Amino acid sequence: IHAEPPSSNFPGGNCDAMLFSQRVDGDNDRSYVAQIRAIFQPILPRGSRAQLPERLSQVLVYIQHFDFVVPGPEPSTGMWMVRRSYNRFPSQPGRVIRRGSIIPLTDVTHAVEIIPVYQGPLGKDVNSGNSLEVFDDYFLNNFADKELYHSLSVISEN
Repeated sequence: IHAEPPSSNFPGGNCDAMLFSQRVDGDNDRSYVAQIRAIFQPILPRGSRAQLPERLSQVLVYIQHFDFVVPGPEPSTGMWMVRRSYNRFPSQPGRVIRRGSIIPLTDVTHAVEIIPVYQGPLGKDVNSGNSLEVFDDYFLNNFADKELYHSLSVISEN
């Protein structure tokens, strides 16, 4: 899993997209797509007598969410489409930030490949180092391997 900070080669960081699974309202597990931005584990200062709660005593990841555009694969490609998810603030017009969460690393189920949805000619500044930061819409390559294909097939049946 890559979750590297910004650098000269990767101005927005080098961060992988993943499929993760979470139980929602006691229902069955649901799968989501997100980009992992940081991997970390909270620790207490040396000599501290405090104890971290169990939920914080594991490796955690900070993710930024993608939403499925439609509930199944896009007909012309057979691939799912995802869109970067944003929080908007009505009290502060123009303020938009990517929707993020902190989850246990154990919720990550599979690495995924996402492919930008190109709409028109690309600028000369778009390259492999920044394409996951420039676009909002992506195809989720469910043909990358059979496990992912099966995982997404199960989602479309629910």
